Amino acid sequence: MPATYAFQKSKRLKETDEISSVFSFKCQVYGDYLRVLAKPNTLNHPRFTGIIRKKTATHAATRNYIKRSLREIFRRHQNLFDSLDIVVLAHRSFTGNAFRQVEEEFLRLMDNLQKRLVRR
Repeated sequence: MPATYAFQKSKRLKETDEISSVFSFKCQVYGDYLRVLAKPNTLNHPRFTGIIRKKTATHAATRNYIKRSLREIFRRHQNLFDSLDIVVLAHRSFTGNAFRQVEEEFLRLMDNLQKRLVRR
């Protein structure tokens, strides 16, 4: 696997202040499964975090599966995204059967979001 497709630590959005700044920027789009927020950053690569509430998926194993799935989708397609801080909230639980549908939704939402950011 090429190193550029790895989900490196530098591409993770971890700090509470950084995540809060994405929420306060208020550029977001909604889908059936996901809500995606983004804010431009000064780095040369996108950063990502996924948030899944207990209300969305009551079992920890399901929440972990959703987080892993979202990270995998981001890892595969990170070269398509501009220098953005991206926060993805899953507001509907999904299993392996819906992975492809969630992946398509994420890519569609990111495309819409990047178009919105260009207009700002």
